[in-house]
Amino acid sequence: MNISYESISPDVLSRALGGTSSEDIQTGRVFYLADTNTAALCLPRLGVSADAENVIVVDSGDENKTVSSAVTIWEALSKRGATRRSILVCVGGGMVTDMGGFAASTFKRGIDFINIPTTLLAMVDASVGGKTGVNLGGLKNEVGVFRDARKVLIDTNFLKTLDRQNMLSGYAEMLKHSLLSDMPTFASHVQFDILEPDLGALSTMIRKSVEVKSRIVEADPTEHDYDSLLEIMSHDKKNSDRRLSMTLLSDVGKPVIDAHPEPEVICEALDFIMNGN
Repeated sequence: MNISYESISPDVLSRALGGTSSEDIQTGRVFYLADTNTAALCLPRLGVSADAENVIVVDSGDENKTVSSAVTIWEALSKRGATRRSILVCVGGGMVTDMGGFAASTFKRGIDFINIPTTLLAMVDASVGGKTGVNLGGLKNEVGVFRDARKVLIDTNFLKTLDRQNMLSGYAEMLKHSLLSDMPTFASHVQFDILEPDLGALSTMIRKSVEVKSRIVEADPTEHDYDSLLEIMSHDKKNSDRRLSMTLLSDVGKPVIDAHPEPEVICEALDFIMNGN
């Protein structure tokens, strides 16, 4: 995966677009997708006006990550002359990068897209790994495809306008990644002041977090390899003869001790959980 960690400017973005001339940009080869928040706060840093003809703005919030919003993006691309050589630059949090990646991956059977994540969670999780999609019928990411962005540009300066709740949400994901790394990494994360962050140090930590996420994705890019997980679970001290012993709930307040579900049932449960991510 092609990931860049640097302060983003119009020149940096131009290099990321690689081989895209000013004429290409002016004739509609490059399009931008933002939500109402990032259109106002983030596009100006790229030298892009939210009112420009090649900018598509959707309402913010996960409730707007829908097929209807994807249709809006497809229609805007079509009406504004996008071709199979066009590029969609997705500027925003996970909602924008997920939905923008999906819209790009399906428009004209797939055009390139670049992710510029502007929330901490999107930087370490949503914008990397190739998962794109929209919600349907109250289910998260019910419709989508696996497809990597052409490039991901990570700039911690975008976090200057991020609220406390979203900073903590992203940092929780980083802590999870640090637990999968090593003790020094975990210790440095625990000691870090995420609410008054040193953005330079945070950029280094984000890079390490993305490396952990990338290793996981490379091992199981489409999230279907449960065999390794079942193997690890079978070695727990409470299990024997390769049977998995669990405490399950038959109903609220009604635990069933030492239940032994079949591997197929466990895989079905994992599928159910994964469909919510």
